[in-house]
Amino acid sequence: MPSSPLLITTTRHTTPRTRSLIKELSFSLDNAIKVNRGKMNILELYYKAKQLGSSRVIIIGRGLHGNPGRITFLITDKDTPIFYPLILKLSGIKLAREIGYRLTKQPKFLVPVILGNRTNIEVLEFAQEFAAAIDRPFFDINVKTLKKEFEKIIIINKSERKNTKYIIEFYDIKKKKTTGPLLFIEKAVYISLPVEY
Repeated sequence: MPSSPLLITTTRHTTPRTRSLIKELSFSLDNAIKVNRGKMNILELYYKAKQLGSSRVIIIGRGLHGNPGRITFLITDKDTPIFYPLILKLSGIKLAREIGYRLTKQPKFLVPVILGNRTNIEVLEFAQEFAAAIDRPFFDINVKTLKKEFEKIIIINKSERKNTKYIIEFYDIKKKKTTGPLLFIEKAVYISLPVEY
């Protein structure tokens, strides 16, 4: 199943831990390209994405104490750059290397978004929005039915952690374990950001 490229980058002011996260995300998502932001503004990032045929740019911003703090999504398959109206505030992350997994290659097949626990309509809506933000499909079906078609999936779960609403998990169906970073989402804000060049 073909998918459009995803660009993954940071805000202009970054940290080593934020750079580690974008590196791991580029190995956890299909057809993902890690881009060093440098001095590129949003318009330059948009043209870079257009050049590579990308539909989205995932931008990771720094938070407190050098940790990644915010994720925004730039839509790049339109005539002008616009931000997807979803901003994720992170309460924390756990890198794959911190859970004992070393990422070495990118998934060959499309990585869809799946709902883990079905306790809440809010979690379902968030999972659908996140899938749309990264331009990947959302499947409201049991994980077991995906075994033949996909090697990796993104599971969205409701969190029981303090100051965390959702957990985004990159999961390997064949290995039956987490094989990517864990993203702890403090809140999802549904607003459009102004595009600044």
